[in-house]
Amino acid sequence: MNWRFWQWSGKTKWLIGGPLVALVLIILFTPWLTDLLARPLTLHEQPQATDVIIVLGGGVRKKVPQLPVQPQLRLEMGVSLWQDQWAPWLIVSGGENKKTKLVEADFMAAYARQIGLPTEAVIEENRSRDTHENAINTLAIMSRQSWTTALVVTSNYHTWRACKIFRKLQADVRCLAAPIRRTDNQPLGDRLNDLRSVVREYGAIVYGWLRGYI
Repeated sequence: MNWRFWQWSGKTKWLIGGPLVALVLIILFTPWLTDLLARPLTLHEQPQATDVIIVLGGGVRKKVPQLPVQPQLRLEMGVSLWQDQWAPWLIVSGGENKKTKLVEADFMAAYARQIGLPTEAVIEENRSRDTHENAINTLAIMSRQSWTTALVVTSNYHTWRACKIFRKLQADVRCLAAPIRRTDNQPLGDRLNDLRSVVREYGAIVYGWLRGYI
Protein backbone atom coordinates (compact mmCIF):
# COMPACT_ATOMS: atom_id res chain seq x y z
CA MET A 1 0.00 0.00 0.00
CA ASN A 2 2.76 2.38 0.94
CA TRP A 3 4.69 1.41 -2.19
CA ARG A 4 1.71 2.20 -4.41
CA PHE A 5 1.30 5.52 -2.64
CA TRP A 6 4.88 6.54 -3.32
CA GLN A 7 4.66 5.33 -6.90
CA TRP A 8 1.63 7.53 -7.49
CA SER A 9 3.20 10.37 -5.57
CA GLY A 10 6.21 10.24 -7.87
CA LYS A 11 4.01 10.28 -10.97
CA THR A 12 2.05 13.18 -9.58
CA LYS A 13 5.22 15.10 -8.89
CA TRP A 14 6.37 14.49 -12.44
CA LEU A 15 3.02 15.50 -13.92
CA ILE A 16 3.07 18.73 -11.94
CA GLY A 17 6.79 19.38 -11.89
CA GLY A 18 7.44 18.72 -15.57
CA PRO A 19 5.19 21.48 -16.89
CA LEU A 20 6.44 23.85 -14.19
CA VAL A 21 10.05 23.24 -15.22
CA ALA A 22 9.08 23.75 -18.87
CA LEU A 23 7.33 27.03 -17.97
CA VAL A 24 10.37 28.27 -16.06
CA LEU A 25 12.63 27.43 -19.00
CA ILE A 26 10.29 29.25 -21.39
CA ILE A 27 10.35 32.34 -19.16
CA LEU A 28 14.12 32.23 -18.77
CA PHE A 29 15.05 31.68 -22.40
CA THR A 30 12.23 33.04 -24.60
CA PRO A 31 9.75 35.96 -24.70
CA TRP A 32 6.92 33.55 -25.59
CA LEU A 33 4.87 34.00 -22.40
CA THR A 34 5.25 37.78 -22.46
CA ASP A 35 4.05 37.93 -26.06
CA LEU A 36 1.17 35.58 -25.35
CA LEU A 37 -0.08 37.71 -22.44
CA ALA A 38 0.46 40.97 -24.34
CA ARG A 39 -1.48 39.92 -27.43
CA PRO A 40 -5.03 40.49 -26.05
CA LEU A 41 -3.95 43.91 -24.73
CA THR A 42 -2.48 45.15 -28.01
CA LEU A 43 -4.37 47.64 -30.14
CA HIS A 44 -2.60 48.84 -33.27
CA GLU A 45 -4.69 51.16 -35.40
CA GLN A 46 -3.83 52.68 -38.75
CA PRO A 47 -2.36 56.18 -38.45
CA GLN A 48 -4.04 59.12 -40.09
CA ALA A 49 -3.10 62.78 -40.38
CA THR A 50 -3.69 64.40 -36.98
CA ASP A 51 -2.90 67.55 -35.03
CA VAL A 52 -0.37 66.01 -32.68
CA ILE A 53 1.45 62.81 -31.70
CA ILE A 54 1.40 61.88 -28.01
CA VAL A 55 4.11 59.56 -26.65
CA LEU A 56 3.44 58.18 -23.18
CA GLY A 57 6.23 57.81 -20.64
CA GLY A 58 7.56 54.46 -19.47
CA GLY A 59 10.05 55.14 -16.68
CA VAL A 60 13.60 56.40 -16.20
CA ARG A 61 16.58 54.46 -14.86
CA LYS A 62 18.21 56.18 -11.91
CA LYS A 63 21.57 54.42 -11.55
CA VAL A 64 22.73 55.73 -14.91
CA PRO A 65 19.97 58.27 -15.66
CA GLN A 66 18.54 57.24 -18.99
CA LEU A 67 15.40 55.94 -20.63
CA PRO A 68 14.90 52.16 -20.63
CA VAL A 69 14.34 50.36 -23.93
CA GLN A 70 10.54 50.50 -23.85
CA PRO A 71 10.20 54.33 -23.74
CA GLN A 72 13.04 54.62 -26.24
CA LEU A 73 11.09 52.47 -28.68
CA ARG A 74 7.92 54.48 -28.04
CA LEU A 75 9.78 57.67 -28.90
CA GLU A 76 11.41 56.14 -31.95
CA MET A 77 7.98 55.28 -33.30
CA GLY A 78 6.66 58.74 -32.41
CA VAL A 79 9.53 60.53 -34.10
CA SER A 80 9.19 58.27 -37.15
CA LEU A 81 5.51 59.22 -37.39
CA TRP A 82 6.46 62.90 -37.14
CA GLN A 83 9.10 62.48 -39.86
CA ASP A 84 6.46 60.84 -42.05
CA GLN A 85 4.35 63.98 -41.53
CA TRP A 86 1.41 62.39 -39.74
CA ALA A 87 1.41 65.39 -37.38
CA PRO A 88 3.48 68.58 -36.98
CA TRP A 89 3.84 68.35 -33.19
CA LEU A 90 4.83 65.74 -30.63
CA ILE A 91 3.96 65.75 -26.92
CA VAL A 92 6.08 63.72 -24.53
CA SER A 93 4.04 62.90 -21.44
CA GLY A 94 5.54 61.83 -18.11
CA GLY A 95 5.98 63.47 -14.73
CA GLU A 96 8.21 62.65 -11.80
CA ASN A 97 8.80 58.93 -11.56
CA LYS A 98 7.83 57.60 -8.12
CA LYS A 99 10.84 55.31 -7.86
CA THR A 100 13.61 57.38 -9.41
CA LYS A 101 12.34 60.89 -8.60
CA LEU A 102 13.37 61.89 -12.12
CA VAL A 103 11.03 63.74 -14.50
CA GLU A 104 10.33 61.46 -17.43
CA ALA A 105 9.37 64.18 -19.92
CA ASP A 106 12.82 65.80 -19.59
CA PHE A 107 14.55 62.59 -20.62
CA MET A 108 11.96 61.85 -23.29
CA ALA A 109 12.37 65.26 -24.90
CA ALA A 110 16.17 64.93 -24.85
CA TYR A 111 16.01 61.50 -26.49
CA ALA A 112 13.50 62.71 -29.10
CA ARG A 113 15.88 65.52 -30.04
CA GLN A 114 18.78 63.07 -30.09
CA ILE A 115 17.05 60.91 -32.70
CA GLY A 116 16.01 63.74 -34.97
CA LEU A 117 13.04 65.73 -33.62
CA PRO A 118 13.57 69.51 -33.77
CA THR A 119 13.31 71.30 -30.43
CA GLU A 120 10.48 73.50 -31.68
CA ALA A 121 8.35 70.44 -32.55
CA VAL A 122 8.35 68.84 -29.07
CA ILE A 123 6.12 69.81 -26.16
CA GLU A 124 6.77 68.51 -22.64
CA GLU A 125 3.93 67.43 -20.37
CA ASN A 126 5.79 66.84 -17.11
CA ARG A 127 3.13 66.47 -14.41
CA SER A 128 1.50 63.10 -15.10
CA ARG A 129 1.98 60.25 -12.64
CA ASP A 130 -0.09 57.59 -14.42
CA THR A 131 -1.92 56.89 -17.66
CA HIS A 132 -5.11 58.62 -16.57
CA GLU A 133 -3.18 61.81 -15.84
CA ASN A 134 -1.30 61.39 -19.14
CA ALA A 135 -4.65 61.62 -20.88
CA ILE A 136 -6.05 64.50 -18.81
CA ASN A 137 -2.93 66.63 -19.06
CA THR A 138 -2.20 66.07 -22.75
CA LEU A 139 -5.82 66.73 -23.66
CA ALA A 140 -5.59 70.00 -21.71
CA ILE A 141 -2.61 70.99 -23.86
CA MET A 142 -4.55 70.06 -26.98
CA SER A 143 -7.51 72.14 -25.84
CA ARG A 144 -5.30 75.20 -25.30
CA GLN A 145 -3.88 74.76 -28.80
CA SER A 146 -7.32 74.10 -30.35
CA TRP A 147 -6.14 70.66 -31.47
CA THR A 148 -8.79 67.98 -31.78
CA THR A 149 -7.07 64.80 -33.01
CA ALA A 150 -4.04 62.81 -31.88
CA LEU A 151 -2.02 59.66 -32.41
CA VAL A 152 -1.19 58.00 -29.08
CA VAL A 153 1.98 55.93 -29.01
CA THR A 154 2.82 53.50 -26.22
CA SER A 155 4.11 49.95 -25.70
CA ASN A 156 1.97 47.23 -27.26
CA TYR A 157 0.54 45.78 -24.01
CA HIS A 158 -0.42 49.30 -22.84
CA THR A 159 -2.37 50.38 -25.92
CA TRP A 160 -5.76 48.88 -25.05
CA ARG A 161 -6.00 50.55 -21.65
CA ALA A 162 -4.48 53.83 -22.81
CA CYS A 163 -6.92 54.15 -25.69
CA LYS A 164 -9.87 53.27 -23.46
CA ILE A 165 -8.85 56.03 -21.04
CA PHE A 166 -8.44 58.66 -23.75
CA ARG A 167 -11.74 57.73 -25.36
CA LYS A 168 -13.56 57.73 -22.02
CA LEU A 169 -12.52 61.40 -21.91
CA GLN A 170 -14.10 61.90 -25.35
CA ALA A 171 -10.77 62.22 -27.15
CA ASP A 172 -10.49 61.61 -30.89
CA VAL A 173 -7.38 59.41 -30.93
CA ARG A 174 -5.81 56.49 -32.70
CA CYS A 175 -3.51 54.22 -30.72
CA LEU A 176 -0.29 52.76 -32.11
CA ALA A 177 1.68 49.92 -30.53
CA ALA A 178 5.43 50.26 -30.18
CA PRO A 179 7.50 47.10 -29.69
CA ILE A 180 8.75 46.36 -26.19
CA ARG A 181 12.22 45.07 -27.15
CA ARG A 182 14.79 45.46 -29.89
CA THR A 183 15.67 41.77 -30.08
CA ASP A 184 14.48 38.45 -28.68
CA ASN A 185 18.03 37.84 -27.44
CA GLN A 186 17.54 39.91 -24.27
CA PRO A 187 19.38 39.78 -20.97
CA LEU A 188 17.41 37.78 -18.42
CA GLY A 189 16.70 40.86 -16.28
CA ASP A 190 15.13 42.72 -19.20
CA ARG A 191 13.05 39.69 -20.14
CA LEU A 192 11.70 39.36 -16.61
CA ASN A 193 10.99 43.10 -16.42
CA ASP A 194 8.97 42.90 -19.64
CA LEU A 195 6.96 39.97 -18.28
CA ARG A 196 6.34 41.81 -15.03
CA SER A 197 5.15 44.89 -16.93
CA VAL A 198 2.63 42.87 -18.92
CA VAL A 199 1.34 41.01 -15.86
CA ARG A 200 0.96 44.28 -13.95
CA GLU A 201 -1.02 45.71 -16.85
CA TYR A 202 -3.82 43.23 -16.17
CA GLY A 203 -4.02 44.56 -12.62
CA ALA A 204 -3.99 48.13 -13.90
CA ILE A 205 -6.95 47.34 -16.16
CA VAL A 206 -8.96 46.05 -13.20
CA TYR A 207 -7.99 49.12 -11.17
CA GLY A 208 -8.90 51.46 -14.02
CA TRP A 209 -12.26 49.76 -14.43
CA LEU A 210 -13.02 50.06 -10.71
CA ARG A 211 -12.09 53.76 -10.76
CA GLY A 212 -14.21 54.39 -13.86
CA TYR A 213 -11.24 55.35 -16.02
CA ILE A 214 -12.04 52.80 -18.74
